Amino acid sequence: MTVWFAVAWRMVGDKIGISATQVQREMELGSIQTAWMMLHRYRSVMVRPSRDKLRGDVEVDETLLGGVEPGVRGRGSQKNS
Repeated sequence: MTVWFAVAWRMVGDKIGISATQVQREMELGSIQTAWMMLHRYRSVMVRPSRDKLRGDVEVDETLLGGVEPGVRGRGSQKNS
């Protein structure tokens, strides 16, 4: 049970996630299939049932997704100076 909690902690504590290979190595599991199965079970229960798209500005742990797109700079800009 301790390994399951440690894997959950690693999944939510890292911005880019964790791979099955990394779980197998860090938790010293016997096979990569065991690590993959653990991650698969966690990821399957984390999915929202309705799965509709998020709208507007979304902030996730100090990371801003969406919002105003920055203007093009340099040769590709529409404004000539």
